[in-house]
Amino acid sequence: MSRGSESPPPSSLSLHRNRHSSPRHTPYNSEHRPHRNGNENFNPPGIRPGSIIIASHLLHTQDLSRLPSLTTLVNVDEFSSQYGLNNGQRKAVHAFCKMSSEDRAVTIFLRLLRMERQNDEIQVQMQQVQSHLDNIAAFCVQNWKPSPEQVKLLKSLLRHYIIRPVISYNNLVPLVETYILDHAAQLRLGLYKDDPTVKTVVNALLVKENGNTRSAIRKLVWTSLTERSSLETFTKKIVQAYHLPTIPASPPQDIMACMALMRKIAQAYTVF
Repeated sequence: MSRGSESPPPSSLSLHRNRHSSPRHTPYNSEHRPHRNGNENFNPPGIRPGSIIIASHLLHTQDLSRLPSLTTLVNVDEFSSQYGLNNGQRKAVHAFCKMSSEDRAVTIFLRLLRMERQNDEIQVQMQQVQSHLDNIAAFCVQNWKPSPEQVKLLKSLLRHYIIRPVISYNNLVPLVETYILDHAAQLRLGLYKDDPTVKTVVNALLVKENGNTRSAIRKLVWTSLTERSSLETFTKKIVQAYHLPTIPASPPQDIMACMALMRKIAQAYTVF
């Protein structure tokens, strides 16, 4: 073989080994591996022979009640204060902490069952209460009547509109109905918008009082003519009795025009 084909000499002495060099100690050498078979016992690193058996024996023979508890007396009192427990509840918590794990699990399960039963009973009671409330609500709606204050307010609305310039004075109910729908909350008539029974009762009252209001204003007009009161004096008297919500210092021109028209119509049927 030629010299060109020979391997080059090692460039470092550290790579050169001879037959007298000591053998390497590597875990991959079979003579240095831990044996599993034969008479030798295989022991994982960090665990001594019999340590698991000794620990198991200690756990079974040791009195667990003497071991330090993670939930101390001070911790229980602190938790009880945080949750606002009374003295009786504090005692119950301390007794619960002294129970074994099995007794605690059974106690919790029993309490859950009791809470479930109580919840079912409460649901039944709530359904009964709701049924009674529905019956009471239906009875109240069927027998609903406006209070004296509401009756007075409805009459005042009719009186207010009868002195205003409107297309026709024969029926002022639609005007008052619209006003009630727009101001139901202020008039304390919220049911008027949603309950047909309340709306029927209120409308019947308006129809009845509409005739009374027209009759009353007609008598006042005739009285002003027989007493020969001036238009301004008569209008001031009407405004003080019929105008809402505040009484103006001087009679408004539109109301004075309405009163003049009423007096003119009534004058044709009045004999002096």
